[in-house]
Amino acid sequence: MKALVVEELKNYFRPELLNRIDEIVIFRQLEQAQMMEILNLMLQDLKSRLVALGVGLEVSEPVKELICRQGYDQAYGARLLRRTVTEIVEDPLSEAFLAGSFKPGDTAFVVLDDTGNPSVRTKPDSYNVRVTDKTSIA
Repeated sequence: MKALVVEELKNYFRPELLNRIDEIVIFRQLEQAQMMEILNLMLQDLKSRLVALGVGLEVSEPVKELICRQGYDQAYGARLLRRTVTEIVEDPLSEAFLAGSFKPGDTAFVVLDDTGNPSVRTKPDSYNVRVTDKTSIA
């Protein structure tokens, strides 16, 4: 495949330019599983930032699938994924923080609402228990 690409490049570019190119890298289209891996890495980074604020993050599978669908373009690959994560997860989280919806110990849960739109809420069963050496079990 690489040889075919090099031959095609010779039809468009002069040899002087092609001699300045160190290497040609062929990219294949990303599959759904690869998009999900990239998304999980991005969400893990976001979770790490939220931990510093004392807040957890859970994103439902349907929301992840929505992000992967909207964040992929055949021509541009996964470049749109970062912007889609910002629009669907980070922006609503920021608004919720500014509104005072979360306090340390809460978990932000991103789900699809009844209309199929993503929403951020405090997961009702979220709580953190810290065990220290001074904690007694009675």
